[in-house]
Amino acid sequence: MHVSPVLLDGPRKDSNTGLQLDSIQQALTAKLSHSPILTQKLLSLTLGMAEPYWVVDKKFSVDNHLSECQLPSHGIFKATV
Repeated sequence: MHVSPVLLDGPRKDSNTGLQLDSIQQALTAKLSHSPILTQKLLSLTLGMAEPYWVVDKKFSVDNHLSECQLPSHGIFKATV
């Protein structure tokens, strides 16, 4: 599994400035056609009769792989955990 966080420190979402989650989602969706391997999942056969193998995930959605959270106004780490 690969995890690639994008951490932004800037204007709040409701300020109509800065990078929005929607624009990140659109950019990633546009790039997926160039790297179809990123939309695959492992398929395991029942009873372990063979090794798992990669197949195209027909239900793949970028929405399931992006999330957004906002720190409290003072940026206190303990408040977010």
